[in-house]
Amino acid sequence: MTETTTTEIDPYSARVLIIDDEIDITMILEMNLKHQGYTNTKTVNDPRQAVSTYTSFRPDIVLCDLSMPHVSGFEVIEQLKELERGSYTPVLVMTALNDSRSRLLAFRLGAKDYLTKPFDFNEVNARIRNQLEVRLLYNRLANSNHILENTVRERTEELVEANRELTRSNTELRMFAYIASHDLKEPVRMVSLNCQMLGRRYQDRLDDDGRTMIRFASEGAKRMQQLIDSLLAYSRVDTQGGAFTENDLNVIVNQAIADLGVAIEESGATVTHDDLPTFVADGVQIRQMMQNLIGNAIKFRGSRLPEVHVSGGRTDDGWHVSVRDNGIGIAEQYYERIFMIFQRLHRREEYPGTGAGLAICKRVVERHGGRIWVESTPGEGSTFHFTIPIREEESDEPA
Repeated sequence: MTETTTTEIDPYSARVLIIDDEIDITMILEMNLKHQGYTNTKTVNDPRQAVSTYTSFRPDIVLCDLSMPHVSGFEVIEQLKELERGSYTPVLVMTALNDSRSRLLAFRLGAKDYLTKPFDFNEVNARIRNQLEVRLLYNRLANSNHILENTVRERTEELVEANRELTRSNTELRMFAYIASHDLKEPVRMVSLNCQMLGRRYQDRLDDDGRTMIRFASEGAKRMQQLIDSLLAYSRVDTQGGAFTENDLNVIVNQAIADLGVAIEESGATVTHDDLPTFVADGVQIRQMMQNLIGNAIKFRGSRLPEVHVSGGRTDDGWHVSVRDNGIGIAEQYYERIFMIFQRLHRREEYPGTGAGLAICKRVVERHGGRIWVESTPGEGSTFHFTIPIREEESDEPA
């Protein structure tokens, strides 16, 4: 059947199959249909030939009588519906005006409409046209769905392959970072050692410029060693992470505070925390992350004595932990950049470090399936937030 517009039917291309044992009825129907332009019609007077004719003729619409010898119209409808296999070929049943029970049974078997005997040919033509329009819309929708399914499948395959390639690239990158940084440790150590030996052995023979050059070389080697150590720590987050076990965050935070004892004492910082939750995680990595976050809060301080507070609890997003400080703050345009490795916002002389701490924190959080972000007001302070998903073994515990 030729498709033109949504509601325009070309009767010359529509194939109509008539199944009725009464020859007079089928002759009258054929004459009416030809008068309306439906010239491609076929008639079956023996219902036993309905299936074979349907298969070879491949009609666009079927007109089927219900009361026939040998095979009833109900049986014919069931047989034809089995042959559709996802396509849409409407069947209109032909029955007496007062035979409502037969019409209802035919509808349940798959018929789409009915024609009453004796025929009102204006009604016959309208119902046939209506069902052909429905078929046209169905076929267009099915074709659109087919195109959409193919597109979704192709895009899904592309995404799967891209994700596979990204995973492979990330694995190779982390392995490269580990190998490169590991292999660089010894040469840098030798440079540092030889600079120290050179300075001690030839101290009296060097002028001020020579001693300054050795000092610069030693400091450069020391910074390189720090960068290598940071790169190793960053690459080991995934490759050498520990098992996920139950950890009391109160204990972890207190351990981090103890590790930062010297910095806290020298800065006059006050570090406090709420009653914190217990959750399943890699305890070593969480401790490292808390030490980084609290340490940064102390390091990036202004003229006021540092005040750091840790809070946390269970939310709809999982375990939510925050570290709030009253430090120098961060401008909004740097919210993303600070989590990139070796990205610094200040000169080394102002605030020492390699710029890897927050990148490591981000990698740790992502390994746990969570996320990390910052809220800050320059000159007033910052609050770093991170979430850890609630794991299956925790799901039954009270919030």
